[in-house]
Amino acid sequence: MRSILSIVLAGVLLVVIALDGAAMFVAYNGSRDLARTAAEQAAAQFAATGGNEGAALEAANAYVEEKNGELVDLQYHKGESNWYEAVVRMPAKTFVFKFVPGLNRFLDQQATATVTF
Repeated sequence: MRSILSIVLAGVLLVVIALDGAAMFVAYNGSRDLARTAAEQAAAQFAATGGNEGAALEAANAYVEEKNGELVDLQYHKGESNWYEAVVRMPAKTFVFKFVPGLNRFLDQQATATVTF
């Protein structure tokens, strides 16, 4: 009886770890896609307003907030070619890891994307 209970508990633990790991992976992929689209939104708004960086920042920030993310940084680089670099953080929707002290501060996933225009 004890061995069956141990096997069941080990199985439950493995399932919980797999589900929370998958949630973190989904959050990372979401942050990567969101960063790319935010940089594209900023570049499009920058071009549409004739070089208004404030409008580009507002457009990128509004898009990221609409998708429940956080725009950590948005950089405009000017040179031979212009580009925007967006850094976005997304929270992972974990089931158990968010209650583990020490581990819960590493759950948010962050990604950087660059768009040249």
